[in-house]
Amino acid sequence: MGKYLIIPDMERLEESICLAKEYDLGFEVNDFFEPNLQKEPERKEILIQRYTECERREPFTMHGCFHDVLIFSEDDEIRQISEKRAEDSIVTAQRIGAKAVIFHTNINPALNAQAYRERWIFCNYHFWMRMCERYPSINIYLENMFEHTPVLLKELCEKMQDVPNFGVTLDYAHASLFGDDTEVWARELSPYIRHVHINDHDGVNDLHLAVGTGVIDWKAFLEFRAKYFPEATVLIETSDLQAQRESLKYLCEKGMIPCQF
Repeated sequence: MGKYLIIPDMERLEESICLAKEYDLGFEVNDFFEPNLQKEPERKEILIQRYTECERREPFTMHGCFHDVLIFSEDDEIRQISEKRAEDSIVTAQRIGAKAVIFHTNINPALNAQAYRERWIFCNYHFWMRMCERYPSINIYLENMFEHTPVLLKELCEKMQDVPNFGVTLDYAHASLFGDDTEVWARELSPYIRHVHINDHDGVNDLHLAVGTGVIDWKAFLEFRAKYFPEATVLIETSDLQAQRESLKYLCEKGMIPCQF
């Protein structure tokens, strides 16, 4: 089975490191997806230095920019700045030693015209192919967001199936909240799933609750993981240290990770 990860808290980094050691967890860094960080180079460099110098937890991944990032925009200027933000994230991931960087599909499910869908495929294919070729040492993973089905993401993956450093991050909470059937997501994307995000919600809002404190059926998740993506790494995607501990305790009780006590 792939290892679990948590999001380190830069303000309480030693506590994050201790928790990661306790459960043998990796890190997924979330500090660099803020778009305004690009306008604060000094703060960005301090963060890069701290992550470069801190005790490394493997697997070590990074969430890339996603706010307003539309690399498939029909507006040339929006597309160009979106591509720049995405490439900046890849360069930052490379600098801090991350092995993978995660981006959102940012598909708007309300826009389902054929031209929109074709443009999403065309632009994503050409951009991510270029990035994968330019940065072969970094894995680039696309994460489902608001879309109801995995159809477009699967089509893109099929076109890029021979690209070794491209794959999918399945956000299980997004799939269960916005999607039609979580098993469909797991099954259809299974050849391409390299990484998974988990947290809980109330069935209405994407709350990033501790695992086991919402309405998600975690027994089903465990079955799907074993069947469809056993080797994928799994991020417990909640930033609060206490929520991370609650999630780990729940996962232990359900036999999803080895108990430490």
